[in-house]
Amino acid sequence: MMVLVLALSSEALASEFFGMQILGGTITKYGLQIVDKSFAKEAFSKVIRNEEGGVSFIRLESHTNDVYCWGSLSEKGITLTVLNKTKNPVEMNYFRDRYELMTPDGSIYKLKILTAIENYPDVVNPQGQQKIRVSQPTIDIKYLGVTLGYGKLFIFLRRIEEEE
Repeated sequence: MMVLVLALSSEALASEFFGMQILGGTITKYGLQIVDKSFAKEAFSKVIRNEEGGVSFIRLESHTNDVYCWGSLSEKGITLTVLNKTKNPVEMNYFRDRYELMTPDGSIYKLKILTAIENYPDVVNPQGQQKIRVSQPTIDIKYLGVTLGYGKLFIFLRRIEEEE
């Protein structure tokens, strides 16, 4: 188990969700990674906004990787910023990437991509970042899930809690 602290930009400070790539799912014969949501919930926890202008969290290192995501809610939708801190590119595809939310009662909703197809990124290069905007239904959101790279990469986001 490891406790990490990440600093954020002023834009990320307004965000309400933070997440990271979850490893250890089942790989299908088609190369898709299927991650059980309860497994994802246990991979990292206690996402708390801290005084240094970032978030701290506890993660099980064997279950997570250095691909992170910030989620910010607004009347225009949910803006997701994917940060790639690995040495490999993360592929993206407008038609294959999936964005979902989970409500407190466990219901899962698919979200529509609002970023125009011509502006949708095709890759997040190493040490780079990309932004995507998706729809936001008027329901209570507990978690967000992002599947990128033709189903090979799953990012799980939790709501950021305020430091007590």
